[in-house]
Amino acid sequence: MEMRALGSTGLMVSRMGLGMAALGRPGYINLEHAADLARDYDEAAMEGRTFEVLDAAWDAGVCYFDVARSYGLGERFLGNWLRRRAVSPESVTVGSKWGYTYTADWQIEAQAHEIKEHSLATLERQWRETMKFLSGYLNLYQIHSATVAQIISNLQACHLNVDRATATRWSELAEPPELYWSTRSKLPWN
Repeated sequence: MEMRALGSTGLMVSRMGLGMAALGRPGYINLEHAADLARDYDEAAMEGRTFEVLDAAWDAGVCYFDVARSYGLGERFLGNWLRRRAVSPESVTVGSKWGYTYTADWQIEAQAHEIKEHSLATLERQWRETMKFLSGYLNLYQIHSATVAQIISNLQACHLNVDRATATRWSELAEPPELYWSTRSKLPWN
């Protein structure tokens, strides 16, 4: 599969990637999710189906995988697959995100499936959780749905507490480019 640069991260990724949002939790917003899972929400069964999808993607040349703390057991499933298939860290690009906490407790009809919080405490907790599953594989750690104002106000201290030597790269922000470039110089790591 064709490889491309991922923004200004310096990472090369497959032209197509695989997002893990619907694979790591039984309740998700896409249509026919229950039918796709044959209404079997057992963790082991879902992990097995996730492995089948990951195997098919890998065989098709996909080597970029996107996951997040709010994707239920997505990070665990992906980390287990990478290790069981003995995928070398150099042959794969893994991105994850922090800022939303999965709260559905494996329930389909939960009151709330996730809660957004971009605090230092959340980053520190979710960083440890992510590294538990993806250590050695994580290339990109992103902020899930943050604005530039949130990044400036909440992440100045956070960035100093994230170990930059752990192969994590900060990606471009999901903001209009003019807003991004006008505020980028205010960030403490620039």
